[in-house]
Amino acid sequence: MSQAAESTLHQGYFKRILKDVTPPTIADNQPGDNSWRSVNNAFYDVDFEDSGGSLLDKAQVKITTAPAQTGEIIANWTDVITGINASSYSDDWQLTDALWTLLPGGTSYVSVRVYDKAGNYADISDAFCVKKDTFLPSITDNQSGDNTWRNLNSAYYDVDFTDSGGSLIDRVQVKITTGPNQTGALVSDWTDNITAINSDSYSDDWQLTSALWDLLGSGTSYVSVKVYDNAGSSVSVTDAFYVQKDTQSPTYANNQTGDDTWRNANTGLYDIDFTDMGEALLSKIQIKASTNTSSLLPALFDWSDNTLSLNAASYSDNWSLTADHWSLLEPGTNYISVRIYDYAENYAQIDNAFYILKDTQAPSASAFSPVDVNSLDFEVYYSSSDTGPAGVDYVNLYYTYDTAEPYTWTHYGVSFTSSPISFSAPSEGTLGIRVIAYDRAGNSDEVEPPLTTTAPELSVIVDLSEPSITNNQLGDDTWRNSAGTLYNVDFSASGSSLLSAAQYKVMSGAGGSGDLIVDWTDIASDINASTYDLDWQVDFDALKSSFNYVSVRVWNKAGSTATLVDAFYVKKDTEPSVVVDNQPDDIYRN
Repeated sequence: MSQAAESTLHQGYFKRILKDVTPPTIADNQPGDNSWRSVNNAFYDVDFEDSGGSLLDKAQVKITTAPAQTGEIIANWTDVITGINASSYSDDWQLTDALWTLLPGGTSYVSVRVYDKAGNYADISDAFCVKKDTFLPSITDNQSGDNTWRNLNSAYYDVDFTDSGGSLIDRVQVKITTGPNQTGALVSDWTDNITAINSDSYSDDWQLTSALWDLLGSGTSYVSVKVYDNAGSSVSVTDAFYVQKDTQSPTYANNQTGDDTWRNANTGLYDIDFTDMGEALLSKIQIKASTNTSSLLPALFDWSDNTLSLNAASYSDNWSLTADHWSLLEPGTNYISVRIYDYAENYAQIDNAFYILKDTQAPSASAFSPVDVNSLDFEVYYSSSDTGPAGVDYVNLYYTYDTAEPYTWTHYGVSFTSSPISFSAPSEGTLGIRVIAYDRAGNSDEVEPPLTTTAPELSVIVDLSEPSITNNQLGDDTWRNSAGTLYNVDFSASGSSLLSAAQYKVMSGAGGSGDLIVDWTDIASDINASTYDLDWQVDFDALKSSFNYVSVRVWNKAGSTATLVDAFYVKKDTEPSVVVDNQPDDIYRN
């Protein structure tokens, strides 16, 4: 027999017995609790109602590790709500702390039973489930810092997360301060950085969000990291890493508008000073070269490192091009653009900061002059040219008296910029001469002084001696009426210069007086010998019938001359004899 509620009415000792055989009902509005929990803070929406009249008494739960009341029983039917004493109960309710403590990590299945005061009951298997995780997630910090200065949010950080409690990792937060150990100015309090992870581990390298990056100031910021699992448990690491940010470009002072010195080697030093306005420090200098100031034309080489590891807030040392960069420059004018970087990759750019005049092509020069001279002072002529763009600057002149190796060369004067060169020989003799050309870039056509094995390019005979005349023909006392007579007047060189030419002249009177009969006429030209002793003729037809006085002169190749007046005379007579008839006509005789 079911339990009856008994009421006694003290009126005539009448007794009434109440009967309830209708079980209560359960409305399960809580199909499950999909939220993982690390504490007993969940309220469940399972309502109860009694229509039998006895009113609700209590509610119980049975907890198992598997659905349908299978698996291990964690708690058998145990009161969770008592003393209801109402026809319905719709308040959300919790598990008792004792029951929560009994729950293992993972999912537990909760069946519910409700009783009325008549002892009637109803139950529902697996009214809901509870996901419990009381294990803290963990952080593995593989990122002690970020030693790369940055001007963009380009860094990825190696901080990994693991959850072994079953609820899985939920999200990662960061807190950013300007000092270590969460000191200094607060840049950003705990803020979500990675969300909706929902995995038992997270090992991908990750970035700060753009919003957090924008909050960072110039300099070093310290980043603490916190990870949550889906049960709400969290763990944090203070100063998991730091970030070095610098978005300020360096500045420059260009004191080098150009380099007007022509160069044949990489000897130039360039005066452009640099300053870093942020905290990253200066990193490197890059350059680009072009033969034109237009940025649209192809470069000889594009932006490439020239000076590395500056590692300073400012740099004022004059600097040069690398050997590789110099080798890529073209002959002529090269325009150099410059970039200065800091360690955050901020840079300032100077288009066509300066130019370099390059010429590595040697000029050439050659001397030419009279082969023989009759004075210590004479002119040395030279021609010069330059195949490179710098142009010839000057020549140096060297001379030697040696006529065979080894040659001892002497530098004459300082340098000469125009032809001819006025030269003064120390003495007579055969001088060997070389000229060495220099262009404005310092290129030369040969080593200086010339090598002892280097022969002269020009030889000049300095001969101060006059040639001599030997007169073997004192006169010709024979009257001549026809040509063909040879005359014996010889010529010889007294110095080292050979004979050039010999001539004669005929006058009607002695001592160069009288009428000119034959002007200076070659006896021999281009003699090119030290002597000339061939007998020679005069132009007999040009002589007059009478005495003809013959003078001679001779030159050497140095230009010295000797003259002999009236070397001899020629007696010419081509007039026929005249017969004078002084005999009258014969008289007849008998």
